[in-house]
Amino acid sequence: MTTPLRLVATGAADSRADLARLSGLSPSTVSQRVEALIAQDLLREAGAGKSRGGRRPRQLEVPTDAAIVAALDLGAHHARIAAHDLSGQLITAREVDVEIGDGPVPGWNGFDVHGFCVAQAGVPVAVDNDANLMALGEHRWTHPDLEHAIYVKAGTGIGSGVIAAGRLHRGAQGSAGDISHCRVTTDPTAQCSCGNTGCLEAVASGAALVDALRARGLDVSHPRDVTRLAQDGDAAATSITRAAGRAIGEILAVVVNFFNPQAVVIGGVLAECEPLLASMRASLYERSLPFASQALTIERCATGVDAGVLGAAQLVLDHILDAV
Repeated sequence: MTTPLRLVATGAADSRADLARLSGLSPSTVSQRVEALIAQDLLREAGAGKSRGGRRPRQLEVPTDAAIVAALDLGAHHARIAAHDLSGQLITAREVDVEIGDGPVPGWNGFDVHGFCVAQAGVPVAVDNDANLMALGEHRWTHPDLEHAIYVKAGTGIGSGVIAAGRLHRGAQGSAGDISHCRVTTDPTAQCSCGNTGCLEAVASGAALVDALRARGLDVSHPRDVTRLAQDGDAAATSITRAAGRAIGEILAVVVNFFNPQAVVIGGVLAECEPLLASMRASLYERSLPFASQALTIERCATGVDAGVLGAAQLVLDHILDAV
């Protein structure tokens, strides 16, 4: 059942009468829940609304100046920290340098991230992977009308988030959208950290491109250096980013043929690399079935570096809206 808070937050209801009509709850139950939400600063009364034949109803709204939602987007080399109001609107954000490899001893594998965050913060916490958060943030703020879309995050690593029937799709075990270890034919011998060869991660991730340019004697330390060199016309950077784009397009063509999305959106630092993006588009269209790609749009992530924190805030808000 849709909760009263979600009905008000989405604009479907703005009075107790609306809530009773849409939720199927009795007026007395609605009134009790509304008073409880007001006491928690999750709802407030905002004056009298339009009369429908009797007393003018007291309008309800979600306050944007009360509770704060904190969001953290953790990358391989940075963390973006942000504060949002209860509408999900970004209030402020900053970025700090971190090294994900310096995480909990002996590593992140099997580490209870959710439990750790709850213990540290003492408030409700929601956790998801970075590609899913990017997908959720970009979808809610840029493409809320799309029912089916793929959001690719191409940074130090590479992955994707899936929107199916208008909602984030995680799959049975939460691994839906993990394209990083799909095998590409363009470079089937590249050794991957998973132990296999030819994985997309080993061929087209930012880390792989940094390693490839270092092997050619270039002084690079971050995927943004790769993007900068390619944008400046460096021959080696242009060549490897075009090859990476072809590999990403090859895998995404399979996804497009299978899933038939309305849009493929690419974000992350490598999304700013035009040679990569151009070859990805060409490879995807070349390998996709015409019927699956005839109405497909391919574009950059519009919310940029804030996509992850916007998605993280929305993840928390979804938990709150569905719980009270």
